[in-house]
Amino acid sequence: MKPFKDKATLDVGVLYPKQIEFVTSKKRYTAYGGARGGGKTHALRKLAEVGALQYPGIKILIVRRLFTELQKNHIEPICKDVSSALGRYNVQLHTMYFVNGSIIQFGHFQSYDTAFQEYQGQEYDWILIDEATQFLYSEFRLLGGCLRGVNDIPKHFYLTCNTG
Repeated sequence: MKPFKDKATLDVGVLYPKQIEFVTSKKRYTAYGGARGGGKTHALRKLAEVGALQYPGIKILIVRRLFTELQKNHIEPICKDVSSALGRYNVQLHTMYFVNGSIIQFGHFQSYDTAFQEYQGQEYDWILIDEATQFLYSEFRLLGGCLRGVNDIPKHFYLTCNTG
């Protein structure tokens, strides 16, 4: 990876008051719900990008039910937002590696058995579930067991969900 350049910046754009409330929450579990088009996915994505730069060495997991949704809603936009001066995406590992040692791992949840093999024993500082209403409680609990670690980075679980 290239060394960090002083000119490298990340444009988070303008966030609305509810998005700001969501991304600045200090609670261990924070949910952001609402109708379609309310900017929940955008806020989640910006939260991950800023968190990866704010906390060197942070391990962030972004999860969606299907990989195609993950690709379209998170991977492609984050790859567009994060310049090569800040990080690089590894296609095989579905992971964005930042120059400060932070990572954003992109995960999907085809089935409980597959996810159990994928996430069992993993540790993340932040876990972000987009469209949490598509997940079973047992799947939520499985991922919750990965929210741990011995570093000083605050542990957070962020969820977005559509109403109804």
